[in-house]
Amino acid sequence: MKISITNAQDLVPINRQHVRRAVQAAAGGRFDAQTLDIVFVDDATIRDVNHRFLKRDRVTDVIAFDYRGEVPPAGAAGEIVISAERAAVEARRRQVPVERELLLYVVHGVLHLVGYDDLDADDRRAMRREERRVLKTLTTTTQRARREGPAER
Repeated sequence: MKISITNAQDLVPINRQHVRRAVQAAAGGRFDAQTLDIVFVDDATIRDVNHRFLKRDRVTDVIAFDYRGEVPPAGAAGEIVISAERAAVEARRRQVPVERELLLYVVHGVLHLVGYDDLDADDRRAMRREERRVLKTLTTTTQRARREGPAER
């Protein structure tokens, strides 16, 4: 799968390699798309997207669009729009690193695209369990890579 990352905000640095790993870990081969677009924006932009496409006039953290079965824009099979500004606010509130919060939003968006939902309590619990599992896998992989040092080529 090709993962296209667009950073349309300047509030939070984006580690593209970590984003790609998060997408792959969350998708786990379940998203049969050729291209997935991830777009990082600010609160004003995601509010506009939320209002225009979902008719909700409010800021949110992540919106996932599944274009499979439709004529996709620019050939993408899916798109995830993430508010990096919201991630920074929530990270401060929850006292976690902003990158962890961003990766949570990436994972959450991908899980929507592979069939998870969070509309009712049972579905929400299942989605949260899967988010924790994926984030734990990413944390373990990152810690192992730091211990082992750079890979040889």
